[in-house]
Amino acid sequence: MQNVRFRYGAVLLIVFTAIFAWPNRASDSQANSGDAVKQADIDFCRAVQQRGVEGWMSFFKDSAVVGGPSDPPLKGKDEIRGFFTKVFARENLDFQWVPIAGEIFPAGNLGYTSGRAHQSYTENGVRRERTSRYVTVWQKQSDNTWRVIADFGAPDPTPSGVPVSCK
Repeated sequence: MQNVRFRYGAVLLIVFTAIFAWPNRASDSQANSGDAVKQADIDFCRAVQQRGVEGWMSFFKDSAVVGGPSDPPLKGKDEIRGFFTKVFARENLDFQWVPIAGEIFPAGNLGYTSGRAHQSYTENGVRRERTSRYVTVWQKQSDNTWRVIADFGAPDPTPSGVPVSCK
């Protein structure tokens, strides 16, 4: 009788392990593959190349937050648009970024990208350049697109020498 209970318990343990562990393995492989959010990030950069501030705004959720190391965060699309309209109005602006890392979390609806960004523009007849690093948090929408819910960047005065281009 004890041997039957042991076998029954062992079978139940195997079944429950398979039920709970199998989905986690699939989720883990999805989490380790940030390809979808990296592609969304590249598409985001390309939209900016094609449509400027409108391309920029098209990737943000209404409640998104954008921040940097010294300014208060911008909250919501109205504040984000107000600030970035001025950025995109710079003369000869070239603003590009490249994701270096990306991950989708096990639930499959939240992820992040991080990478390097480069801006160059003309100000008072002088060519200016800025390099930075960023982290963008993405949320998957019901139509399977990814939208930015948070974007943070900080200056990186030591460029890697690797070109930053999403073209």
